[in-house]
Amino acid sequence: MPQDKWMEIKAAVELSFAQLYQCQKRSEDAILCYQKALSYIERSKSETNLECIPVHKKMAGVTQVLRDHATAIQHLVKAHFIALRKSPSSGEAAETAHLVALAAVASLSTMVNLAEKYFQESINAFKEAEGLESAKCLGAVDDFCQFLIATGQQERAAIMLKGSLEAKISLFGDLSPEVAETYWLLGGTELAQGHTHLAYKKLKKVKP
Repeated sequence: MPQDKWMEIKAAVELSFAQLYQCQKRSEDAILCYQKALSYIERSKSETNLECIPVHKKMAGVTQVLRDHATAIQHLVKAHFIALRKSPSSGEAAETAHLVALAAVASLSTMVNLAEKYFQESINAFKEAEGLESAKCLGAVDDFCQFLIATGQQERAAIMLKGSLEAKISLFGDLSPEVAETYWLLGGTELAQGHTHLAYKKLKKVKP
């Protein structure tokens, strides 16, 4: 059997064990298996092969469970780098940038600039790959707006939320949960800026 084929089989076995350990909540054992699988893939196909991306994502998820946010971000940045090499405007590049941003937010550290950078990168990539009115792009916009609100940037969040409202109504419908959440977030931003009348108008749209 060719060496590369043997490596592929060993990688598949390690991935299966890693998923089993994850189900059993044995995170440390899962990480070791993911590391072995990644090593086999890199040796047989290269460190920038697209098959490395899902493994880096899985490793990021496990390390986040272990509260090792810095390592999780490193894995997601590597996944994003691989996706960018393949196609900067692809959905995969957009998704991995979005995941880096969310991981930076989850770290509860001083990674505000990193989170903002990757939120913006993911939104721009989603726009190119799928268009502004895609569910994934609008979801990334919502996550970014919630990040802006959490960091005291209500005015910027309000501008982006208003800009996405028409697309959400077109995609999800005027009475959808997605549109209701946008009005709720807008009401919160207006309230934080002292615009009580505008806040009331926005929040009233959410009330059944």
